[in-house]
Amino acid sequence: MAARLIRTRLPGPALHLPHPRYPRLVPGRGGSPYGATIGGFVRLRPYKRTAAFAGAFVRHAAGEQRLLIAGHPDDPATHRTVTEIAAAHDRVR
Repeated sequence: MAARLIRTRLPGPALHLPHPRYPRLVPGRGGSPYGATIGGFVRLRPYKRTAAFAGAFVRHAAGEQRLLIAGHPDDPATHRTVTEIAAAHDRVR
């Protein structure tokens, strides 16, 4: 909503693409040869707790579940922790 309010004050054309809200899962869509895959394409910032999520994932993941994290690391400590988790666990890339 806030993005729409400031659009008229921007120096050039702007397109607002809000995060989608999926009402339900659609059976038969997507998938992976490895089973369930969770992906995150984000900026790796400490407040997002990406490293904590990755740690919880490896403790609780079952079956063929995988976690893919891709993004720019803003914080060296978060980058190091996520890299260490990925190196130690085949489920995380």
